[in-house]
Amino acid sequence: MRIYVIDEKPIVTKMLSNFMRDLGHEVTTFDSTSPILDNIVKEEENGIPDIILVNLGMSEEQNVQMVRDINSRFPDAYIIAMSSVLPFNEARTHGVQGYLDKPISLRKLELFLSRLEERRHDSCP
Repeated sequence: MRIYVIDEKPIVTKMLSNFMRDLGHEVTTFDSTSPILDNIVKEEENGIPDIILVNLGMSEEQNVQMVRDINSRFPDAYIIAMSSVLPFNEARTHGVQGYLDKPISLRKLELFLSRLEERRHDSCP
């Protein structure tokens, strides 16, 4: 699957991208401290993401706007919030479909991706 990872910490994006690449996924990382949508639009020529992992550790207003922007640009992408401060129910109100607690459990991430891949294959004709 094609996956975008958005986080302000390079160590997090590197760990997650290396892990998911080892699982066979195509991963592109973005620094959440820069204009996200502008960078994603530039990357779009390489393909539309199936999954977007996004850190929601910023202010609530920034979180809401970023998720809205991503949803408007990629309505079919499955957005997974990563957060250590934002509860799952609150993250869902922002428009995300999945949630992973930080620090991220790589085993949980692998299971999550596996389930999404199965779902994706089941929905294809």
